[in-house]
Amino acid sequence: MTIDEQITSIETREQRYRRLKFNDMYIEREIILSEAFKKLSATAIRVYLIFLAKRVMKPFQGSKAKCSGKGKYFIENNGEIQFTYKEAEQKYGVSPGAFRTAIGQLVGAGLIDITQPGSGLHKDVSLYGISERWKLYGTDDFVVSTRVKRRQSYGFTRGNRLGRNAGERK
Repeated sequence: MTIDEQITSIETREQRYRRLKFNDMYIEREIILSEAFKKLSATAIRVYLIFLAKRVMKPFQGSKAKCSGKGKYFIENNGEIQFTYKEAEQKYGVSPGAFRTAIGQLVGAGLIDITQPGSGLHKDVSLYGISERWKLYGTDDFVVSTRVKRRQSYGFTRGNRLGRNAGERK
């Protein structure tokens, strides 16, 4: 018995309903037809779709469940989406180099933003948010953003604050 079969066998009726009901993911046609999306590589598109799958959509207060349309939902975890290099490699088969390039392309196109850059040490992960900057891509109003690169050197160097004894320094 696989893990998925074990999970579905112990689910309650309500949990099974929620899993099936919220299994769909939607992407706007406007994004797919945009110039920013056309410039992406296949790996970047794949990584972007994984980011969209990780978002949690919630209806606005006061909107009815039967009302469908644009603007009825918001991203609850925007700016708090975690996607690590290890997860990309083990779960989705994206190598670290390809993942880094895809993140750079997505940030450059304005589809995602890095809200908190992680250091890769002490389980400090990067946090991402879905961005709306792609709508201005190719215009003069587009704000170009790049992936933040590390400036600090690691190891036994002067000024390293991420080492084993970092908390003991005064």
